[in-house]
Amino acid sequence: MDEQLRVRISQYCKCWENYQPNFIEYAKKGNRASLPFVKESEKFLQILLFRAALNQNIDEATLDTLILSLYKTFLDKLFTISCAPSQLIENWIVTTLPESSWELVPKIVGIIRSVSDFFLVQGPIKEQILKCPSARHFEDILCTQLFYFGKSSPSRSKARNYIYLIRNLCPDLVKHWDPKAYVWPPTRHWWLALKILHLKPKVPPTTPEEVVVSANRFYNLVYPDAGLAYLAFSCFRKKSDISNWICRKQVGACRNCPLHGPCPGVAQETLR
Repeated sequence: MDEQLRVRISQYCKCWENYQPNFIEYAKKGNRASLPFVKESEKFLQILLFRAALNQNIDEATLDTLILSLYKTFLDKLFTISCAPSQLIENWIVTTLPESSWELVPKIVGIIRSVSDFFLVQGPIKEQILKCPSARHFEDILCTQLFYFGKSSPSRSKARNYIYLIRNLCPDLVKHWDPKAYVWPPTRHWWLALKILHLKPKVPPTTPEEVVVSANRFYNLVYPDAGLAYLAFSCFRKKSDISNWICRKQVGACRNCPLHGPCPGVAQETLR
């Protein structure tokens, strides 16, 4: 890889060191908060898990609106909703997502009930984290215990995004985990390498395992510190609302982005 290109990608990753999704801002003290509990609380960690479970082929703003509606509808009963009739969730889906073509709609009931069951069976998330010797161990628990959470996925992006957010919100809770021993979803980096930077390997990978190995090599060349690369590359040109990109909002303007040269969206978007 060209050294200047490697440096530019590393600089892009560093733009995200202090990034927090807008969703985190909904958890504030006071009765007027959209989510009336602090972001370090057990309930907020539970809400984040609902969000992670539904985070699939949906933009950030729509996902946030969906989760806020979910909590507003069921309030604290949401955390034990697997004990209630499925019809309650089905009614919410009909009201909130009428005629939606989102691929996850047929699975929402199962996903929400699965997350609720996870709390009831496994116990408090904070206690689970403290018992887990590593992030990889906690990832395995999430993917094997939760419905449609990426158990067979080579990238396991739902679990790893959730773990990233926990590290961001409650660093003291996971200080016993090695921060450099965890590799973030490699398929995201592979997508960036092939689609954005137009890099082609000498021998293209043919199996998911080969893709993971190749992507990890690229990942290690670009940015060796675990945690930052996943979030930055995942948000590259991803819309946060109707009028803006998450990446553009984070770096201030396309012209400030170290990757605006190879980005195929720059030709279509104003360098503002």
